[in-house]
Amino acid sequence: MNWKIVRLELAQCRGSSRASASKAYLLRVPLDVDGRIDAEAIASNPARATVARFWASEPDMHGRVERENGHWRLRWLDKAGQLARIPAVPLRLNERVSIEGPGGSEAFSVASINDSGRQILERP
Repeated sequence: MNWKIVRLELAQCRGSSRASASKAYLLRVPLDVDGRIDAEAIASNPARATVARFWASEPDMHGRVERENGHWRLRWLDKAGQLARIPAVPLRLNERVSIEGPGGSEAFSVASINDSGRQILERP
């Protein structure tokens, strides 16, 4: 399976002239040929599917990517009960994806997709 590191950055929205790299997620997930997260590959190795959230104004957060009711759940390891959700849509370079968190939904843009040779999002 083709595991990738997908970087999502806050997308340009109304009232803002550009996107912001100061709010970003890094997903380590397997992508199929259509760019969708591969549920079977994650089921065979769930600990490998990780997420890191980097926001300039808040502490970094790390967690797991898990399947839930047709969506992907971002479950934070150090924030019990606090989740974010991503729809099961293709992740393609420069396309948008909405991430729903406790504060509402925000649009993010797929800023990069790179090969994942090793597990880099695990907390020490």
